[in-house]
Amino acid sequence: LTLRSGAVLPNRIAKAAMEEGIAGVDQAPDGRTVELYRRWGAGGTGLLITGNVMVHAEALTGPGAIVLDARSPLEPFRAWAAAAKENGASIWMQISHPGRQIQKDMPGVVWAPSAKPVDLGSALSNRFGTPVAMTVPQIRATIARFATTARRAEEAGFDGVEVHAAHGYLLSQFLSPLVNTRTDEWGGSLENR
Repeated sequence: LTLRSGAVLPNRIAKAAMEEGIAGVDQAPDGRTVELYRRWGAGGTGLLITGNVMVHAEALTGPGAIVLDARSPLEPFRAWAAAAKENGASIWMQISHPGRQIQKDMPGVVWAPSAKPVDLGSALSNRFGTPVAMTVPQIRATIARFATTARRAEEAGFDGVEVHAAHGYLLSQFLSPLVNTRTDEWGGSLENR
C-alpha cells in the first residue's frame, strides 16, 4: 500500500495507537515495550502505531508514560523501532501532549489554552489537576517540543509520526472554542485556534 507521502506499507493492516503505560527507567521504552512490538510486528501487521509518546517530560498522562524529548537517550527507542520492523512492519510514533488532562496526583505541569478545568461531572472531574493558561513562550516551546520529538523519532528509526490531536489532549483543546477562550493570536477564530 503506497501512501500519498510516498511511504510504502507491506499491507493494509494497522495496529492503532493505544497507550501501553509500561515505560521503564527514565520514562523510556524497555524490554517489555520492545518485546510487545516485536510480537505485534511478527503477526503480519503492515503498520504499527505506538501508544502516545509524550513530548514534555513534565506533562504525563500517567506514571507509565513514555517520553521522547531533547534529553532522552535514543538507544531504547532504536531498540523499540528495530524490534517492530524485524518482520517487515512499518512503525510510526504517536506524539502527544495531554494539556489539562493530567491526573491531579501526577507531578509536573497542567497546561491548557485557557484555565478551564476538565468538566466530566462531579464524580470524574476531580481526578484532574487544575489547568493554567499557557503563556505565549510556553506555546512556542511546546511547538518546538513536537518538532524535536518528531525529529528524534526519525533518528531512532521510526518510519513516521502521528500527531495526537484528539481525545481532549492539548492540540484538541486549542482547536475547541469550548476550551480555548483566548483572545490573543492563539484564540478566537478557527484559524487562530
